[in-house]
Amino acid sequence: MALYTHALVLIHNETDGLTLVNHVAGLAETLGSKLTLCHLSDEYHPLNYVFDNHTGGDGQSEALIEANAMLNRVAEMAALPADIAELVTIRQLKDVETFVDDNGIDVVIAGHKNRVMGTLTSWSAEFINHLSVDVLVHHL
Repeated sequence: MALYTHALVLIHNETDGLTLVNHVAGLAETLGSKLTLCHLSDEYHPLNYVFDNHTGGDGQSEALIEANAMLNRVAEMAALPADIAELVTIRQLKDVETFVDDNGIDVVIAGHKNRVMGTLTSWSAEFINHLSVDVLVHHL
């Protein structure tokens, strides 16, 4: 079994994030792993063909501020030392792969719910099939 030194924990929201981080805490403590909590946000600007920066509000910035605050709350409630990262992208798989390579991540940890929409919209299977590092999917 590989000993993981740096885990990337992908968090969708505060409720799921706290459940996932509490599960990961024991693993990180036992292995002495560094944790990075990350939220994937969709980047809307390249998809916005009708409005430009002068005509539309910037809901993207508000969403990023809220996501960053959520990650900080999860880290505080779990009482874990963790780095915080926000990936804003329309290419989730490619950008997660680049982040993993650039930051020495050796395991990606994600949550998954067995619901119809969760199965259709989850990136877990894509990460398992395409990332070059181990992927741990925890049922939420």
